[in-house]
Order: sequence, then structure tokens, then C-alpha cells
Amino acid sequence: MSHAPTATLALSPQQLGHFRILGYLLLRQVLQAELGTLRQALQALPCPGDDTCSDAAVLDHHPSLRSIVAGPHFQGIAEGLLGTSATLRGCTGRVYRQDLGWHNDSAAGPGIRLHAFTDNLAAAANRFMLIPGSQYPASDSHYSHLLAETLHPQPNLLGLPPDGVPGHVITAMAGDIIVTDHGCEYGLFRISGPCRALLADFSAGTAHGSPHEPDKARP
Repeated sequence: MSHAPTATLALSPQQLGHFRILGYLLLRQVLQAELGTLRQALQALPCPGDDTCSDAAVLDHHPSLRSIVAGPHFQGIAEGLLGTSATLRGCTGRVYRQDLGWHNDSAAGPGIRLHAFTDNLAAAANRFMLIPGSQYPASDSHYSHLLAETLHPQPNLLGLPPDGVPGHVITAMAGDIIVTDHGCEYGLFRISGPCRALLADFSAGTAHGSPHEPDKARP
């Protein structure tokens, strides 16, 4: 589903409920019109060698990306999930050349991460996996507590390969946006060649709620 560049993306009640309960969203072809600009910028990242690399100043190095991050799609998603006080906290361009193990983004504090990949994600290659419902704080969820205590420090405890841990595999196309709660456990496996993404982190101000209590004014 595509959206006009001037129209703010509005999330449906079903999408809001999906995110609140499961901790993630997949929004298809949101960035179809901006994909060329996104690809050009990420392909220009200075990432020699075979290691995964990041550019935390990607917006300074590629100002063309500012119109995407500050545009109606990213802002509409952030405000829909976090409230009208949603604020961009950081933006990173990343080139994955190695698997990204199970982890979450809780170190960034309460909030959400938008992942905009310029490569397709599938079960066989560039396998993006997450554990639905794992976003709840360990203090509130016994399951999240077990994940934090075992999956991170002892990834082989279950006797399974990392991508064999029971989870949800997201199949996505370039131009889709994956949204994850900062507490959601996810990983990227079976990397096939350079896999590029723009990552944008948003958080909410105290005046208009939290990632689990969106602004009441928004449906």
C-alpha cells in the first residue's frame, strides 16, 4: 500500500493494538517513492572491508535523508505510537555484512526504532526475526526476564542455532518499514551480501504519554 508524499501516515486501531501487544509493526511499501534516495545515500556509506559498519551522522553526511526522517511517514508512525511529543533521538545508516545476534534496543530508553531496509528480507536470506511480546520490562514479564537472563549471555543455552530460536520471521521488501519497541528482542541472520538499512529512534516526552500509552488525541 502506497501513500501520497504529502499525507501523514495514520495508523489504524488494529495496527496500534498489534504494536501494543506484540511490540512490532510491518508497514508495507511506505517508502516506495523515497527508495531511490534512500538507496543512493546508504550505498555511499564509507564501509570498507567485511565488517558490519554504522554511520551515526548519516543525516549530516547525506542531508537528502532529512526529508525522509522528518517527513509525514516517519513522523506519522512515531506520533501514532508515541503521541504528539514524539522526538527523533538518533538516526543511523548501517551496512550489515555479518549476522546480528539476538538483542534489544532498551539501552536507548523507552521508545521505538524504525528500520528502513533497501534490501529484501526473507527466511532464506537476510532473515529478520523477532520475539513477539518480548518488549515488556523484565520486571513485568517473567518471559522477558528469562530472555534477558539467558538469550543474551548464553545464546547456545537452548542447544539451538541463533536463528532456530522460536520467533517470528518477517518477510519484507525494500521500501517497507519495520517498527520495533526498544524492548523487543530481535536479530538479523543469514546475511547475504551487504544488507543496508536506515535506523531511526524516537521517544516520547513525558507530557503526552509513553510507547505503551499513545496520545489520547490520536485514534
